[in-house]
Amino acid sequence: MKRIFFILLPLALLLLFLYIVYKSEIILEGLKREAFLKYYIISGCLFFISLFVIFLSEKLKNYIFILFIIFFTIIYSLEIYLNFNEYTHQKNKVYSVLNFNGEIYDTRLRFEVYNDIKKNDENVSLSAGPSSFLNPASSLIFDAKKFFPLSSKSNSNTINCNSNGYYSIYKSDRYGFNNPDTEWDYQDIDYLFIGDSFAQGCENRPNDLPSKIRNLSGKTTINLGLPGNGPLLEYASLKEYSKDKNIKNIIWLFYEKNDLDDLVHEFKNEVLYKYFKNKLFSQNLKNKQRVVDDIVERYNQIEVEKGKIVTENKKIKTKFIKFIKLSKVRGYFDRPKLNSFETKDSLHTKLVNFNQVTKLIKEISDEKKSNLYFVYLPELKRYKNFKDNEILNNVKKIITQQNIKFINIDSEVFAKEVDPKKLFSLEILGFNYYNTEGYNKISQRIFEIINNQ
Repeated sequence: MKRIFFILLPLALLLLFLYIVYKSEIILEGLKREAFLKYYIISGCLFFISLFVIFLSEKLKNYIFILFIIFFTIIYSLEIYLNFNEYTHQKNKVYSVLNFNGEIYDTRLRFEVYNDIKKNDENVSLSAGPSSFLNPASSLIFDAKKFFPLSSKSNSNTINCNSNGYYSIYKSDRYGFNNPDTEWDYQDIDYLFIGDSFAQGCENRPNDLPSKIRNLSGKTTINLGLPGNGPLLEYASLKEYSKDKNIKNIIWLFYEKNDLDDLVHEFKNEVLYKYFKNKLFSQNLKNKQRVVDDIVERYNQIEVEKGKIVTENKKIKTKFIKFIKLSKVRGYFDRPKLNSFETKDSLHTKLVNFNQVTKLIKEISDEKKSNLYFVYLPELKRYKNFKDNEILNNVKKIITQQNIKFINIDSEVFAKEVDPKKLFSLEILGFNYYNTEGYNKISQRIFEIINNQ
């Protein structure tokens, strides 16, 4: 048995190294190479050590074999413990939530909600932000090198996210955004929002942020936010959908956790990069909504089919694979801080690109003679003993240098709370979205600042 073990060990470690290369360079296209560096080093070193062990004496091999068995017994025992501990923790958290608000938490997956609604309503769609099409798998739906949608399916009951125990569902407008369709009938727009899911809203109307501004002001408000949007997608959306509109105020919502990271994926898409390099480039998307609708409908079909094969057996298989890969142990000893996997150089590159995209957005606002407000949205970690202001300071410097009005929601809203975490949705479950009270206070403060200018 030992002899077979020491023959197969180098082969197994070589396969592990090749799998890491495949996952890092092919599946993730090198986007998180820095995060995989330690796995390159560890697997590579272990491979060469395993070759060296072959030539050791039988006595030393016995010791190594025993140590190997002890090590793996300990490490997988720890994996079992962490899995059991997480299961107990999640069970207790859900129980606590049910007792906290007295309501039933909707545990269905999105595709299950989609199937349930579709029984009585054919006009239903899953929310699909353009970021859904940035991965290589989108080639199964359309050629993302030639055409790239910036909105979702139009005029449909759109199933969004679940951060408060229920799924937010809204009727999308003529271009697939979260607005009453009649808002597009107006030439003059008082408030136009760009951003990610924080702009789109994980709350039902009128509790999402743009709707609150619409109700507070009584003025026309357009929301171009969609899940996963980063600065380049937001610029492209603004360019396409603000054509022929007079806009008084542009409100740019920036989420500190991942908006800079989103730029990495966005700059790799050929169509999006054309928006960045060529100010005259346009896909004329307002006239191609039918194409966008077809793409999103195919996306829906694929997502539903994926969901159907997630049977209980599939879930067990997935859990087993994660167990073999020691996912809990690796997660426990490798808890990344915000953007901690990246080097200073990569952060510098993102900030340089962010600066350039910011200039492009500023140019549009200047051309339209709009007031541009940059709203910095804090994440939950900031209020859980994690105060990293590197991104905040760098982003604020870029924004203020370009004479853009900077609104820091941390200092304007959350810092004034005794417990800022209570403004997050289902904080007990650790969601990063804001709750109704949070959006109330944020929208009220934004509205006050704009109207006091």
